[in-house]
Amino acid sequence: MSHAKLKGNRLESFIAKLYQRKLDKDARRMPMSGAADGFKGDILKRFRDGWVDECKSRKKIAIYDWWQQAIEQCGEFDKPVLHIKADNKPVLTVIRAEDYFDLREELYDYIEQFDNIESEVNEKDHYNKVTAVNKLKHIKQVLKQVEKLIDNSGSLNN
Repeated sequence: MSHAKLKGNRLESFIAKLYQRKLDKDARRMPMSGAADGFKGDILKRFRDGWVDECKSRKKIAIYDWWQQAIEQCGEFDKPVLHIKADNKPVLTVIRAEDYFDLREELYDYIEQFDNIESEVNEKDHYNKVTAVNKLKHIKQVLKQVEKLIDNSGSLNN
């Protein structure tokens, strides 16, 4: 196997391991590097997640050529994601600006939903606390009335 192919396999394995740790424990390198019918991209994931991964590891980066390949791999309904690695450089992941901002917007929407739910829970907790305090006040009043009855009668047994 050529040195270039080994570098590509290492990057695919690295990306598959990231998927396994972060998103999909069953992810792995695509058999035959996406050459099988119906399977595109370099990473095989358990579920179709709307992203098709293309991995490229070379000495010289040809990002727009590789990006075109990533687009061709993903088809009409998926989004391309390109993982690149140059010699002695970190792995980078490239996505379209629109996809990046869609992800950020979705994240902010989830954060806002969480904040709203958290606020509702706190309000409910506040309501429960007020309700509990009111019940305790009522019990205290009943106990004071019982205490007066005891004082007036000398005992409950009389």
